[in-house]
Amino acid sequence: MSLLISFLFSGITYIIKMCVGLIILMTYITIILLLYDFIYERSSSTNINILPEYTHIFVSCISLVAFHLISRQKEFIARVDYYWKRELKKKQENAKLTNETISRLVGNILPTHIVDIYMDNQLSNKLYYEEYSNVAVLFATILNFDIEVVGMRVLNEIICDFDGVLSTFKGVYKIEKIKVAGWTYMAACGLNTTGTGHRGSVERHSSTFSFALNFRRESVGEFADKEKGSANKQENLSELFGAAQDSEKASATSITRRRSVRMFNDEEEPIIDDDVVFVMARFGMSLLRAMSKFNKHNLYNDKDNPVNGDLRIGIANGPVMAGVVGLYKPHYDIWGNAVNMASRMDSTGVANTIQVTEETANILKQHEIKCRYRGITNVKGRGPTPTYFVDIDKHLKFRRTRTDETEPQSE
Repeated sequence: MSLLISFLFSGITYIIKMCVGLIILMTYITIILLLYDFIYERSSSTNINILPEYTHIFVSCISLVAFHLISRQKEFIARVDYYWKRELKKKQENAKLTNETISRLVGNILPTHIVDIYMDNQLSNKLYYEEYSNVAVLFATILNFDIEVVGMRVLNEIICDFDGVLSTFKGVYKIEKIKVAGWTYMAACGLNTTGTGHRGSVERHSSTFSFALNFRRESVGEFADKEKGSANKQENLSELFGAAQDSEKASATSITRRRSVRMFNDEEEPIIDDDVVFVMARFGMSLLRAMSKFNKHNLYNDKDNPVNGDLRIGIANGPVMAGVVGLYKPHYDIWGNAVNMASRMDSTGVANTIQVTEETANILKQHEIKCRYRGITNVKGRGPTPTYFVDIDKHLKFRRTRTDETEPQSE
């Protein structure tokens, strides 16, 4: 019984248990042979050739060895179990880190809602595209720099500054970076479908295709997110103009409009379809400020012949189609007349200005942003087209216009 109790303590190593067991066994043998030998001499034995006291000693030794083996086996199993649990935890942490890295990398390539679909393997061998009723598209071209002269470092620093500005435009009004082509930065606002107050109708489609020559297209889903809500909420909002930090507080700045809505709300209340144009104009203004700041701190300028970078921006809005192209290294892109017009507004624009179409200018006027009529511009693919410049003061802030003011009409 004493041997059994000594081996029941699971927190003690088997070596200590064995030592305690040997001490108990030696004490037991001493008692049997020296103190109570007369008792064991009268006890019965199964083997007449062995004295009863030696039989008891032999049984005690066998019990000690058995308890020792059982204790050692239990400790071995516990050690192996602990080792495998630690290895499993380490592998789980590595797998979690790998998944986070993959999600981060894919998130830098595809929009968030597309990443979720890809990570859930819902687009296995499928083409995926979406149709949006109204998206604001921006093209911003960096001027005055030659990649062969300044190298990639200048381009990388400017694009990183632009990405930093982009990261402040989140939530319902999130702006997606589409791509960078040479010195041109392309972004779009209105592709976020996660908010409860969605800007406009969105149709999603996915098509199954075969890698043989035959392509079979199969629609798997179509739905529309309708605007919710309460109409004509009267809200007095703080003015945008005169605020120097509008890019840092993109989710909190708004102005009083003829159509009263809550424009920047963390609770994602219902919003108006053309708000994406206003947000994109603010993003364009933030890019101009970022470019100006870069010029002030440009360490790569030649002191004798300094060269400052300029930024030419074009914005347009309208229906677009967005989708993922390619099986390997998939690329998310957008197509539509709004994309073409934004590109033309950029290519026919003027340095350090934001050129917009007439439709976009009318929307900006509703937000009390003054747009200056430029005139008729020959746009490739469209011919003579009326265009406008967003009116900007020397401090890179929007000029206000009263809601009852009328701008020059296009000829």
